[in-house]
Amino acid sequence: MINYQNPKHNFLDEMKRTSRGNYVVQIPEEIVLEILKELPAKSLLRFKCVSKGWRNMIEDPEFVDAYRVRSRKHSTNILVRKNCFGMNQEGKNRPMDKFFLVDSNRKSVPIAVPELIYEEMFLSNFVRPYVMRPVEGLVCLNNLIWNPTTGKIIDLPPRNITNSRDIIARGYKLELEIEIFLGFDASSKKYKVLSICHTRVQEKSHPEVFIVGWQDEELPDTKILTLGTNSWRNTTNCSLSEELQRGFRVYGFCSIKSVIYFQINFVANILAFDFSQEKFQLISFPDEDTMPRMIEVRDCLGLMNRECTKIWILEDFKDRKWNVVNILWPSSWIVNPLYFSNEDGSMFVKPVGSVQSGEILFKCTKRKKSLGLRGNSYSYELSYFCYDMEQRSTGTFHILDAYKEDTVDIYPKHVETLYP
Repeated sequence: MINYQNPKHNFLDEMKRTSRGNYVVQIPEEIVLEILKELPAKSLLRFKCVSKGWRNMIEDPEFVDAYRVRSRKHSTNILVRKNCFGMNQEGKNRPMDKFFLVDSNRKSVPIAVPELIYEEMFLSNFVRPYVMRPVEGLVCLNNLIWNPTTGKIIDLPPRNITNSRDIIARGYKLELEIEIFLGFDASSKKYKVLSICHTRVQEKSHPEVFIVGWQDEELPDTKILTLGTNSWRNTTNCSLSEELQRGFRVYGFCSIKSVIYFQINFVANILAFDFSQEKFQLISFPDEDTMPRMIEVRDCLGLMNRECTKIWILEDFKDRKWNVVNILWPSSWIVNPLYFSNEDGSMFVKPVGSVQSGEILFKCTKRKKSLGLRGNSYSYELSYFCYDMEQRSTGTFHILDAYKEDTVDIYPKHVETLYP
């Protein structure tokens, strides 16, 4: 390394003569790594082709994790999923969602979606599955793990349970369902996948109706897999408690740091799975609101009441320490998060999560009433705004102005990762 403090230091000692007689500065590897960490992921993917040494350096697990950590701290990128339809290879119309990465300067870059993702997401032509919120840069789509940054896909190995087995009796069908949840173990710096297998009871005459608590249901079976391995495994702490086994059903979930939180069975508790300890835990709701909305707030779990007037933040997972924040809307706003009122200008607001600044991002739909020849007519205007919990103030979020559509899903603070 060059010693600039030593006047006797010969600069040419740090240079290497090439075959053409020119000198090239030999930059220490630790400085090269610091420079590489500041570059966009797309550039690093190209630099892997420079030489075998550069490829090994960029693919080194320590560098990959350091790049993820740096992106997590500084990223202002937002991943956008836009619900669209398109033609498949057979010429049939089917859902074909598009993904975009939006930065703080409103620059929107489309993300190429591999065909395998579409095949897995849309096995049925008109069924659009739920896409799990990205976890440390990776997206879980059924049994596929996709990295939107590198385009790489991990196809999870199948479990030893037949996914399509149906049991029909007494006018009902017992359908076996396997749910896959992605998480990140901060202690080992590894991605892990939790698989929960359980049954759903369905009325044959009304396929949309499911019954909770059927007496012949099989108990949920849980297994876990560490990405990079190729097998599901049992753990001693992975089983569900007995009181939660019957009628098990996930109604919402949110993955934050090393923990994934579930809303289950319409009970006044949150089921948490700690990927570091590989253990389920029950957390009581801090209030009587039995079905709050779960969002991520400053890397903590946030529970917002249905009226969007109060939010509880789990600041300490280990000690169950909650902090409550009251939300104060501008006096001129007509906010009703449950439904539109009859008043002109009523607003339907939905929390999305926190952005890099710590403010809470909301998706807002405003209804405007106009009088026509045939009576009242309504138009709807979608916008985004942020709420500052310290200042108790709201501000328009213009970064997403190009996505003022109801068929858009927003994932703030998207992390770029080079894994796998």
